[in-house]
Amino acid sequence: MRSPLCWRKEEFKIRAVEALAALEVDYLEQLAFIGERNRDGERWREAGVLLMLSCKGEQVTLLLNKRSDRVQQPGDLCCPGGTLHPLFDRLLHHLLHFKRGAAYHRAREQGQHLFHWITFFLANAMREAWEEVRLNPFRLEFLGALPCYQLLPFQRVIFPLVGWIGPGVRLRPNWEVERILHVPLETFFEEDNYGLYSLAIPESYRGRIGGGNARAEFPCFVCLEEGREEVLWGATYHIVMSFLKAIFGFQPPEAGTRRVYGELYPS
Repeated sequence: MRSPLCWRKEEFKIRAVEALAALEVDYLEQLAFIGERNRDGERWREAGVLLMLSCKGEQVTLLLNKRSDRVQQPGDLCCPGGTLHPLFDRLLHHLLHFKRGAAYHRAREQGQHLFHWITFFLANAMREAWEEVRLNPFRLEFLGALPCYQLLPFQRVIFPLVGWIGPGVRLRPNWEVERILHVPLETFFEEDNYGLYSLAIPESYRGRIGGGNARAEFPCFVCLEEGREEVLWGATYHIVMSFLKAIFGFQPPEAGTRRVYGELYPS
C-alpha cells in the first residue's frame, strides 16, 4: 500500500468509504445489549458521535473539540455527539432518506434494519454537531460507520459515524466547546506522538475509573496545537484508532515513548 500521506483528497474519501463499508459494525448487537441491561435494572444509554475530517491546505485533518470547563469531563478532546433527542433526531433522520452518495448506497447494502440505525445515529450526531459547532448537516459528506465503543464507567454505548467537511464551511463553537483542534492526519503515523497518560484519580471517580486506584495509566496521543500540547485519550482515542486501523491498517505502538502526567478533571 502507498503511504496514505500520498493520497489526494478524493482518493482518500473513496478509500475511506470502501474500507468503512467493509467493516462489520455491531449497531444491532449493541442495541440488543442495551435493551437487555436496562431490562435488568441498569441505565445504559446510546450516543451517536461524529468523527469529522476535512482539508487544511493540502493536508487531511481530523477535527476534535476541546471540552470547556462548563461541562462534564472538562479539557478532554472529543468528537461532537451525545445522547438521543427523540423528536429532533427523528425529524433529521427523515430528511436523510433523501440523501444520496456512495456511503449511503453501501450502507443500504448491509440491510434495511442496519441502515435504519446507521442513519438514525448519523442524524443524532449531526444534530449534536450543529448544536456544538454549528456544522450545517447538509454540508457534511457521510463516509461510513465505525464499530461501537462501550463506555463502561458511564454505562453508555457510543455509535461512531465518520463525515467529511468540505471547503468553505465555517464552524463556531458553543459554550460546551473551548475550541476546535485541526490535527493533521499524518501526525497519527508518527510513533513519537504516542505514549501513556498517567492520571491522578480523584476519590469520587475511583469506583468507575482506574480500578479503585489513586493513579492509573491510559494509552494516549499527544498533539501540538497553537504551541500547546493536547492529550487525546479515553473513548475518543479508541474511536480514532479504530478509524486508522479500518482505513490504513494502522496500529499504535503498545506503550509509546511519551509520558504525560495529569489529574482527572481537577476541581
